[in-house]
Order: sequence, then structure tokens, then C-alpha cells
Amino acid sequence: MPNERVKFEVEGLDRIQRMMERLPERNQRKIKRGALRKGSRVVVLAIREEVKKIPSSALSESGKTRYAKSIGTETQRDRRHDAGTFVGARYKGVQNTFSESHLFEFGTDERRTKDGQERGRIEPQPAIRRGWEKSRTKAVDTTRTEMVDRTVEEADKLMNR
Repeated sequence: MPNERVKFEVEGLDRIQRMMERLPERNQRKIKRGALRKGSRVVVLAIREEVKKIPSSALSESGKTRYAKSIGTETQRDRRHDAGTFVGARYKGVQNTFSESHLFEFGTDERRTKDGQERGRIEPQPAIRRGWEKSRTKAVDTTRTEMVDRTVEEADKLMNR
């Protein structure tokens, strides 16, 4: 589950797809990335709301704030895929990181230090999974709408040159 990827395709946009295929490759990637960014933003906000619901007995208020701020989106840029987006806790490259997010998402067994001191167990608090489940329909709809709007906008720009 930690490296699980969710893949979805937007169907029912045949006319837009045909219009998009007429655009240069560069513009197509720009449209797809922008639409994914907008859709993933919906998921980020939902996950941040779920992080705020973690009980204070499991995570302090300052910890919840750090965790919520670490949730973000990262647009993938590679040659194999037109567009991709990562949504989740970021561990590097941002000011607010929360490297313990996986411990709270999946929980832990009893933990001990090297010298044998008990550190307890962390109950799973699946904020990322709950946020995704609650927002995925809206995220797909937002992505679809944004893709249509951006395609029309890009086509209009190219035609009016």
C-alpha cells in the first residue's frame, strides 16, 4: 500500500479528445498537467481536513499542523507518461515536512529503543486514504472540467495567432 498508485482515465470526452489531438504535443501535456494539478488540489484539501480530525491523544496539535502542511502535490515529469501527479506527505524539498506520516497512516506494533525502553504502539490514523475516498469523485470531475476548459482555451489561443 505505501507505494500504491491510483490510475484513472476520463471517458466520454471524444470531441475534446479529437480537438486535443490536433494540438501540438507540448500543448497537450500542458493541458493534462494543469488539469491534474487542479484535480489533485481537491484531494490535498480533503486530506488536510482528515488530518485535523486525528485525535489529540494520538498526535499533538503542533504535530497535526506539521502533518497537514506537509500534504501537497507534485507533478510528475517523465518521458514515459504524458502527465502524473503525486499527492501525499512530502518528505523533502518543502519547508514543512512530516517524516512520520507513514507511521500514523498505517500504525505500528509495539516499539522499543535499542536499549530496551518501551515507546508504545501507534494506532493507524488513515487520513490520506480517508481523504482520497471522500474526494475522488469530486477530483475526477474537477480534472475533467479543467481538461475541457483548458483544451478550448489552448485551441482558441492557437487559432487566434
